[in-house]
Amino acid sequence: MKAVYGLTGNMGCGKSTALSFFKEIEDIVTVEMDKLAHEVMESPEITRKLRQVFGPRVTVNGKLDRRTLGKIVFKNKRLLRQMESIVHPLVWEKTEELITRKEHGIFIIESAIIFETQSQGRFDKIICVTCDEEKQKNRLRKRGYTDEKIINRLNNQFDIGYKERHSNYIIRTDGSLAEMRESVMELYNKIKEENDEYHSSIPGDI
Repeated sequence: MKAVYGLTGNMGCGKSTALSFFKEIEDIVTVEMDKLAHEVMESPEITRKLRQVFGPRVTVNGKLDRRTLGKIVFKNKRLLRQMESIVHPLVWEKTEELITRKEHGIFIIESAIIFETQSQGRFDKIICVTCDEEKQKNRLRKRGYTDEKIINRLNNQFDIGYKERHSNYIIRTDGSLAEMRESVMELYNKIKEENDEYHSSIPGDI
């Protein structure tokens, strides 16, 4: 059987670090939808569509200028959703191709915009990675984000409280990396136990 879990959370909450710990677990298959989105956006077909919608300034010598595109969409939620409507269907197509390659397993699918794109129904369960707001902002400042840019980016994401309330599991990342790794392992053991119980309950299954 397959069990597909969505891993989400807002920027600066530690989602990528949590995913890196899941990658260390041998029987977990991870898929980074945010990374796939970057690859999809570089494809000629999507670059052409983005140029048609957002104008020639988003390309340089036929290649997508992601920085210019970002300046346009991250200040306007409507334009951001429009960009996602162009990019995300193909990202999901590629994600599903990766999932279908394996007949069974536990999949952790990372995406920052599961709720924003109303994709939660595609997963068996959702894991939300979260932390204290000030810690989140300090992490982003260390990455070079200005306070204005932090506000713009976070305003385009659903409130983290909403994501927590609508998720099945929570991973908090306020503590040390060792504590985060321990939280990930505890959740993995819980997920594995749940799936082992389900698998053993199937009639005729040995």
